[in-house]
Amino acid sequence: IMLVTVALLALVGKFGYVSLEKKVRGALLKELNITLPHAVKMLKIWEQDKKQNVLALGKNPNISLQTSIIFEKLAQNNAVQLQELEEFKELRNQLAEACSINGYTGFRLWDKNGIEIKVFDKNHTTRGKENRTKEEQVLFEKILKGNTSTTLPYLTNINLPDGEGNYNSNQPTMLVGTPVYKNKKII
Repeated sequence: IMLVTVALLALVGKFGYVSLEKKVRGALLKELNITLPHAVKMLKIWEQDKKQNVLALGKNPNISLQTSIIFEKLAQNNAVQLQELEEFKELRNQLAEACSINGYTGFRLWDKNGIEIKVFDKNHTTRGKENRTKEEQVLFEKILKGNTSTTLPYLTNINLPDGEGNYNSNQPTMLVGTPVYKNKKII
């Protein structure tokens, strides 16, 4: 009798657990159906805001001029040190302020040939033609077509600063990009 009672209690407990699990799943599904569409709308608003921010930077005449001069000087003399160019110092300061205001970790500049200048802070500046991730290549191609766009989140292959200024690899990131124009042509 005791064995039958234990088995019966276990069976009732199992049905109670299954019933409770179904109720929790149903409540969670209902909650997700209510909140998820709103979360998607908020992400789209956030993305549009980020696009507008970089579009304003890309249309800034001073940024356009400095970027144009920098890439022209690099094309004329590949041995030029970026940090020595007054245009680069001015551009870096201007974009560093924009990064700080908008919460960006840094900025990148690409010319039409794919030469890249990466800046995270005064001590982390690189240039050259690097292997781009699939996400970066798609963004680069959209920019060349004149579009302002974002990447989907992805794990970056470069070290990025965290909130405390420490550089770590394999961090999730998103890129927001826009063309920079000079005389109505993409630089």
